[in-house]
Formats: sequence, C-alpha cells, structure tokens
Amino acid sequence: MEGEKRMKKMRNLRIITVLLSLALAAPAMAEADPTGWAIQPLPLVSASSDDGFGYGLRVYGTYKDAKAEPYKYQIYGQYYATTRGYEFHELSIDAVDFLDSSFRIITRIGVE
Repeated sequence: MEGEKRMKKMRNLRIITVLLSLALAAPAMAEADPTGWAIQPLPLVSASSDDGFGYGLRVYGTYKDAKAEPYKYQIYGQYYATTRGYEFHELSIDAVDFLDSSFRIITRIGVE
C-alpha cells in the first residue's frame, strides 16, 4: 500500500514537471529578437538510489545586447527536490561587461 502511494506520487510529479516545462518552453521556442530579454525554462529530472526521483525547474533570463557577447546579463533561478527529501535551490547572476566596463561579475547563492 505504501509503495503504491509512493509510485503514484512519483508519477504525478513527473507529469507535472513535463507539463510545466512544455508550457514554459513554448514561448521560448519562438524565434527570439537578437536584443532584449529572453526566458528559457529547463526541466530538471534525475534518479538516484540514494536520493530517489529528482525533479525541478531552472529558469534562465538572458539579456542580449549587440555590444556584449554572448550576452550582457543572465539570471537564473532553480528549484530542485527529490522524493527522499534532498533539496537544492539556487539563484545566479552573471553580468558581462558590468556597467560597460571590462569586468565580469558572477554571483551565485544557493540553499541545500
């Protein structure tokens, strides 16, 4: 009985992850403007004998500018959890040519 509930819960989580990633990926599949902001979702799915089934979502926001290569700013946020209780959440900011200088600033903060 307990095993059936766990399997049903895992199946529901997989379905939710797939549907959410498809819904978020549809706008990103359209041809993007070469400058400005673009959103790119990335579904996170894994399996491990130690942590169980892992699921989550990472969403990138990228600002492209003609002067900066490959982009001017990129920000991403991540939610990741497993069926056995492991979680890792992260926020990252990457600024190429920060304030139109030759400096690149990368900042990441995460909670495990």
